[in-house]
Amino acid sequence: MFYKQVILGILDHLNLTDRKNVRLTCKRLYALCNVNRFCKDEKIIWSEDYGRLCNARPTSLTSCYRSHYNLKIDDRICKSLEPSLILPFFEKNGAKVRSLNISYHDSCHPAGLVESLIMHCEELGNLSLELRKAPVPGPDLFTHEQKMLVRPKVTSLKIYLRRDHLPSSYFRKIISAFPNIKHLKIEFPYFDKSDDDPVHLENIIDDIMKLSSQLESLDLQCMPYYLIEKRPEFFDTLPK
Repeated sequence: MFYKQVILGILDHLNLTDRKNVRLTCKRLYALCNVNRFCKDEKIIWSEDYGRLCNARPTSLTSCYRSHYNLKIDDRICKSLEPSLILPFFEKNGAKVRSLNISYHDSCHPAGLVESLIMHCEELGNLSLELRKAPVPGPDLFTHEQKMLVRPKVTSLKIYLRRDHLPSSYFRKIISAFPNIKHLKIEFPYFDKSDDDPVHLENIIDDIMKLSSQLESLDLQCMPYYLIEKRPEFFDTLPK
């Protein structure tokens, strides 16, 4: 035990790159570098090269034994990594995922992938969804076996809303799936006063106001200010 505490104390003083190199030394140091005190502050970005490696050696994706995962998944890994390899990883390690960033600027991600990933992340606390060209989610968004997926431990949510998301109940379903949001960031597409979307945006403002008593931070990027001007009570509902 004393040996372990001494080594952990040394690792505390190493930067991320040096600790990454120490991980490669032996199995014992690999295990010590993967304890919670280090993993909780590290983000893993699955790269194209990693996708090709996992295709050649599928077990390399599921054999990592970290206590926590903070993951970023984007189109590059989706194109280079077989989708059939992603789900087994989340089936085995989903409960360890604390932060999940899903960013697709292409339309390549398989239908139901987002729901499948979140289904296994029961301890998820931080979620970022940026689906810029993905198909518009259907009515079964965040449902599994006809039951709504609810992740009450998610307290931080970042989301990009496209124009074709606005008429749907996309945003309302998201806040239903994550009822305890404290930090909310929404990025909107560009609008001007001649657009036909204000009604849908006003509905979103109503939904945000329903969350207002629990919000600690709110970031609305590109929200048309003329809409908020019509609702002076919007700011009054944000006590924190």
